[in-house]
Amino acid sequence: MDNRYESTDASKILHTIIPNFFVMWDKRIRDETVQGGVRGAVYAFYFLPKMQGELKEAIETCMEDRRLTREDAIKYICEKCDGKTLAKLVDEFNYMKYTKEQPFL
Repeated sequence: MDNRYESTDASKILHTIIPNFFVMWDKRIRDETVQGGVRGAVYAFYFLPKMQGELKEAIETCMEDRRLTREDAIKYICEKCDGKTLAKLVDEFNYMKYTKEQPFL
């Protein structure tokens, strides 16, 4: 039996436990978004902050474009996306951009 720890599996388990906080990743997303291997520290200290930055940018753009408060912008984004959490939305974006076989962007 292989006793290795899988960062992809761990990210999915963490997302299941706290879906509003943890963004899932897979090998392709990891390889395209961060450098430094598959250790949990890379996920915690590089990948999650990068995803947080992407979400902050989206929220700020919505705030400016719609003249909304931060809370209202988050609510607006989530409502327009079938009530999905911000973490789930960035996960779906990453999937479409990095994992899906046909180019999205």
